[in-house]
Amino acid sequence: MSWSEAPIPFDPAHAIACAKSFAQATGVGCLVLNTDGEILFEQRVTDARCDFCHRLGEITGQSPACGQVHLYGCYQADRFGGQYLYYCCTGMAHFASPITVDGQFAGGLVGGPLLITDKEDYIVHDVLERNRLDPSLFEEFQELLSCFVPASPERTRHLSDLLACAARDVSARLTGERRDAVEARRQEADIHSAIRHFQKQKDGAYFYPLETERELLAALSSGDRNTARRLLSDLLGHIRLSAGDRLETVRARVLELLVLLSRAAMTGGADSEQVFFLNDRYLSEIDNLHSAEELSLWLARIMTRFLRYVFDMTDIKHKDMMFKAADYIKKHYIQKLTLEDVAGEVYLSPSYFSKVFKETMGISFNAYLNRLRIEKSKLLLLSETESITDICERLGFEDQSYFTKVFKKYAGMTPARYRALRGLTEGDRGKAG
Repeated sequence: MSWSEAPIPFDPAHAIACAKSFAQATGVGCLVLNTDGEILFEQRVTDARCDFCHRLGEITGQSPACGQVHLYGCYQADRFGGQYLYYCCTGMAHFASPITVDGQFAGGLVGGPLLITDKEDYIVHDVLERNRLDPSLFEEFQELLSCFVPASPERTRHLSDLLACAARDVSARLTGERRDAVEARRQEADIHSAIRHFQKQKDGAYFYPLETERELLAALSSGDRNTARRLLSDLLGHIRLSAGDRLETVRARVLELLVLLSRAAMTGGADSEQVFFLNDRYLSEIDNLHSAEELSLWLARIMTRFLRYVFDMTDIKHKDMMFKAADYIKKHYIQKLTLEDVAGEVYLSPSYFSKVFKETMGISFNAYLNRLRIEKSKLLLLSETESITDICERLGFEDQSYFTKVFKKYAGMTPARYRALRGLTEGDRGKAG
């Protein structure tokens, strides 16, 4: 008895037409995804992005999972009201909007890539330093990104609004009738197969298969999709056989399974906030289901989403959060920024944020912040209008002694020596004043 997942089918013709129009009108690339993260269509405005990604992957030996990255963005857009800005594995910004069929997630439209930070900062920090690459590659990557113009936050927001309008129009034209028919037929066949199996039991007593339930929860916790789907069909078959015509009994048993499945998902590593958010949505839907078949299909879809979101996207979720954190640091580094401040911005506990930041960025939070401040201080040291004390205070260092210590660690010399070697000593600065 097996239940093979049936993706929500839709004719992508209108979505493709919208993607083409969006790209032509805005000069920003656009693609169409299905629920498997498969890119059904991509409208590029330049090949530079692919050249850049290909070269970066060639150097690092890592091929970015673009489909799953963008599918994550579409899932988040579905969660957050239709729009979501996120970062891909290379640190490029994208924005996504979901395509839904009768309220069910069916794919998405994705716009991008965009550079929403300074190009040189992006190459230095997000490409070279994060991947621990030779600084001599700077000019090559600068050439590959020569056609990219950093986008302002305001323009990015307007682009995201426009894409969301397009996605809503696509969703409005789609129907879930064929999807429901295909999914219902497949699942019902598996459930009826399970019912026939239970009916053949010699004593005719339909004791609830607790062992099957335990196996289902273990399969979900470990991300074993095929086993989880098969066992769910078995359990639903038993529930419907034992409940007979009592729809409320089926509804109650399905609700119990929903709670168990959500706990198993969290055991497997799901974000508890995400699971509780989904459960709130699902609980608001169940009273609108009026047959055992609808309840069975509904629960199977929930489990599929748990499986996909939890086990396909953990790494992607971390990378997206860390790019958001890094972007926040770049915008607020002159303040007295703490690890707790930044962790709060991405809704993680400080200890967990510290661990994931170092794993993802290859450097601790404090080291990243100090390195960024030192790079900025090098530019300020060339100024004729600011003293070293002023620069120290401006960049958020506790005192000049600590600033000098950190500067020497990263630059190999004191700030005064660095300024002198570039032809501007403190005495010269005084004369200039």
